[in-house]
Amino acid sequence: MRKSIKFSFIALCISNAIAVNGAFATESNTATAPLSKQQFLTEINKLNNEIVAKEKATEGLSQQINTLQSQITQAKQDLARQRSERDTLNNSLQASNSEKAKLEAKIQSLNTQLADLKKNTDPNIANLIKQKDSAEARLQQVKAEVQNKTAQLNKLNEQIKQSTATVAQFKTKIKPLETQLSGLNTQLQQQQNKLNQITAERKTVADKIAQYNKDREWVKKYELDSDGVRWRDIHFEYSTPVSTAGKHSARTSGNSMHRHLESASDGLGNPQVISRPVPTLPLSQYKPDPTKINEVLISSEIPENKGKAVGKVFFVNQHYSSYVAWQPINAIVDDYIGSDDMHEVLSLLEYDSDKFTTAIVRTDYQKETSIREQAQQRYDAVKAKTPVITYRGQMINVGGKSGDITLTADLNNNAINGKITNRTVNPVQDSRDLFLKNGVISIDRNGISFSGKSGRSIVPATNNPNNLPLSGANFYGTFAGKNMEEVVGRIEGLPNESDSVFGGTQVTK
Repeated sequence: MRKSIKFSFIALCISNAIAVNGAFATESNTATAPLSKQQFLTEINKLNNEIVAKEKATEGLSQQINTLQSQITQAKQDLARQRSERDTLNNSLQASNSEKAKLEAKIQSLNTQLADLKKNTDPNIANLIKQKDSAEARLQQVKAEVQNKTAQLNKLNEQIKQSTATVAQFKTKIKPLETQLSGLNTQLQQQQNKLNQITAERKTVADKIAQYNKDREWVKKYELDSDGVRWRDIHFEYSTPVSTAGKHSARTSGNSMHRHLESASDGLGNPQVISRPVPTLPLSQYKPDPTKINEVLISSEIPENKGKAVGKVFFVNQHYSSYVAWQPINAIVDDYIGSDDMHEVLSLLEYDSDKFTTAIVRTDYQKETSIREQAQQRYDAVKAKTPVITYRGQMINVGGKSGDITLTADLNNNAINGKITNRTVNPVQDSRDLFLKNGVISIDRNGISFSGKSGRSIVPATNNPNNLPLSGANFYGTFAGKNMEEVVGRIEGLPNESDSVFGGTQVTK
């Protein structure tokens, strides 16, 4: 059993060493290791050697203990045999003593009778004398037997005494060995626990390496364009959002966004209030999840205000697009300076409210070829496979989520229609579901886009007996992905409501 435990430990150690070596080999091919491979291998080899040495010591002690236990067993058997012989001898001695007593009594009786006969000159005296002599001879024989058996009994008692002492001696010897074996087993368990800990740490490292590789693949697949640039991050040229990638790789909705005010020092160290564009939005740091609305504070880009929030963004990262709503702390809206208590007002703002939102799309068009031609080829290829596509997603504006959206694109007829539901609005806003109608899909130098007709395309679904559209309201957007997997766009002109951006992912193939 101990050999099987030993081989199991050794196999585990070798397996752990190979696993660590493999994990770090992978890491050395893909990234800088967060922990030292050599440290883990050295520690595991050291523990392997210590465990093997302790196993050998344990095996030696076990053999000694087994030998002593065999000797104790033999000694106990000898002791039991000797005690049995002693009991038998005791019984025989008791029988001889009994016979001796009877003979002595008989001789005494015969002597008495002989004396009486001598007085009376009985003719039977000769016979009595003969019986007496026979009894005395037998008495001598019995006495000799008693003496011999007594000597044997004394010898057996001495042997029993020696055997008892031998058993006690063996027990005395085995006790420290058992204590030593217990100590070695404790050390062995400690070493195994340490090995288990290192194995767990190795697994943690391997998991981190695997996660790193997985994240790197995710970044490569979804966040980097053909030039290795993070296309999803948005920076601002004055007030206009611009992708960090080229126009062939990604494109923003292009509208300028509201600037904000910050306190800062001038060149002489005097405090002043300055107008600033939206800071860079690092959207690529967040994994794609079309169902999740991220809410992230954005810090100032002025060094002296580092770490100070100037606003926050609501955004959704789809796989090939993102849509964003910017909520500045101190906004500049038509000469009106916002504050922390005006966010609800911003969400109700109709005029100039498109400047709180933007969207970005990954296009992945070839650089030296007409975008229009590539877009047409893409459109025709998708239409041949899936002429009707349904998209579902969400809407957000400067106040957060503003509804859910469903769009259906009919590629054969270049048409797109849909519906807005679950309107998340303030009490003064219109909470009715809305139909999106009369959308037209078009292809131009910017790619594949769609739009409704202003004042004719958004129709309340209830409390509208004449099916009248909302005046001035409209929807428009663009398709994202090489297979038109996603849409992003804008809803504008809803009564008492800031513009919303929306996104949706394909739910029919």
